[in-house]
Amino acid sequence: MEYLNVRIRAAFTLVELLIAIIIIAVLSAISAPKFSNRSQTSKESAARAELDVVRGAIARFNLDTGVFPNSPADLKSRILPSNGIRWDGSSWRTVPVPAPWNGPYLSAVPSCTIPGFQYDFVRLPGRVDAVIDTDPSGGTNPYRLW
Repeated sequence: MEYLNVRIRAAFTLVELLIAIIIIAVLSAISAPKFSNRSQTSKESAARAELDVVRGAIARFNLDTGVFPNSPADLKSRILPSNGIRWDGSSWRTVPVPAPWNGPYLSAVPSCTIPGFQYDFVRLPGRVDAVIDTDPSGGTNPYRLW
């Protein structure tokens, strides 16, 4: 009886390894752009949520005292702030903050998660709003109208 020379392969060939590496490279090149924008999207979502928290704190401060906070620091103050602001129908006036005061309304004023931007207060007729503002270096602000 004649024996066949059967060769048992113990490893992959170089061509098989190269094909596998090329397939992995093509798949990662296709999927990488889909995930690269997720970082900015998550920072914008976090900024929007923090902005809602700051706006809620401004509203609670106003409901408790009848005045608006003068600065973001008033929202985290552990003692009664000395002054707030009130709209008198035509302009803003600085007035003492009356009791009851149930602060602090924030444990800390959050810093904006979007690089190059910061949270700021804007005095509008009859209300104070928290907005995302550009840093002092300038530039356009797509988040101003949030």
